[in-house]
This record gives sequence, structure tokens and C-alpha cells, in this order.
Amino acid sequence: VISPPDSLRWAPPEGPDGVAVNLAQMFRRFAEALRGEDVDAHPDFREAARRHHTLDALQRATETGGRVAIES
Repeated sequence: VISPPDSLRWAPPEGPDGVAVNLAQMFRRFAEALRGEDVDAHPDFREAARRHHTLDALQRATETGGRVAIES
């Protein structure tokens, strides 16, 4: 499991590492964008689906130890 350095971790530190922290980071960033706090983010359903596919591929690569193609 690769964990982000503390300076890049927006999710609470007491949360588990791995997919859980990745999802927490993604949803926090999404919430900040909805509140207008992150003007560089433009979340929509397509972006959310793309990120979930990427996270799923990362999880499969972690489980298998191999490369996993990510469809665009």
C-alpha cells in the first residue's frame, strides 16, 4: 500500500490506508469544489466515474502485482 505523505493527505489521519483513504481524498476534494473552495476542480459524474475506474485499476494492480490497463 502506498500512502500519501502527510503534506498531501487531506483525509483524517486516523482513517485506514489504501482504497479507503483514496476515496476519502477524492470525496473531500469533490466537496471543496462544490462549496467553491477549490476553483481548479470541475467535478461531474463523468469525472467521478473515471476516478473510480482508476482506483479500481490501482486496486487490481496492487492485488496482482502486475500492470493493469486503464481505459480512457
